[in-house]
Amino acid sequence: MFKVDANGALAPNGTVPAGQHPHTINLEPLERFVYVANHDSDFLSGYAIDRNTGALVPVPVTLTVGPGVLASVCDSQARFLYAINGTGPSTIHSYTVHHDGTLSPIGSPLPAGVHAHNPTVDPSDRNVYVTSEVSNEIWTYEIQADGSLIQVSSTAGSGGPNAVVVVSGHTYVANRGGMVQHFDVDTSNGHHDHGSDMHHGELMPHGTQHSIHAGGYPALDGHGPESPVPLCRQS
Repeated sequence: MFKVDANGALAPNGTVPAGQHPHTINLEPLERFVYVANHDSDFLSGYAIDRNTGALVPVPVTLTVGPGVLASVCDSQARFLYAINGTGPSTIHSYTVHHDGTLSPIGSPLPAGVHAHNPTVDPSDRNVYVTSEVSNEIWTYEIQADGSLIQVSSTAGSGGPNAVVVVSGHTYVANRGGMVQHFDVDTSNGHHDHGSDMHHGELMPHGTQHSIHAGGYPALDGHGPESPVPLCRQS
């Protein structure tokens, strides 16, 4: 743990135990709790945040998710948490977040491809998206009122998808092969067959993909209005 001073510098602020090979950290949106995915210990460690000092206090119970837990994410109100596990065949697990930071499972886990990465919840709290690197898929799930998930669709990636973000009805997927895919999100329904029987959240190809060049600029690969912009600049 670290404190951040007025200039952004980090100062040590103590440590707390976690499991083996802590992999990712999930700060829930209300900033009450932090959840750490322990890849080699197969469980999530939960911590309450001391508002005065920033110190982390372990919640009463660790949560066993399954072999190779990789990451978790919460909805915007921190009512529900979704965790993925599996470096081979992966699954996504749903949980209720309680006032003390403990978690209760909701229903049964659902398949999430092979070697799933980086789940994300869209800003409307309607859908969860998961990238599965080895099976080259982007999975869409619809969030129900009780926090459980319905699997909506699986969309092909572009060579090993491993991260996804959703912004204003658009979804961007980074692929291991150096390509960023751009999808429109169906905000009325959403099942990936472009027909009837739709569910909210379907990913529909926007017609543009960006290949990342060594110089830091994406090259437009498709037919869309975007112009190449730098991913970062150096002064």
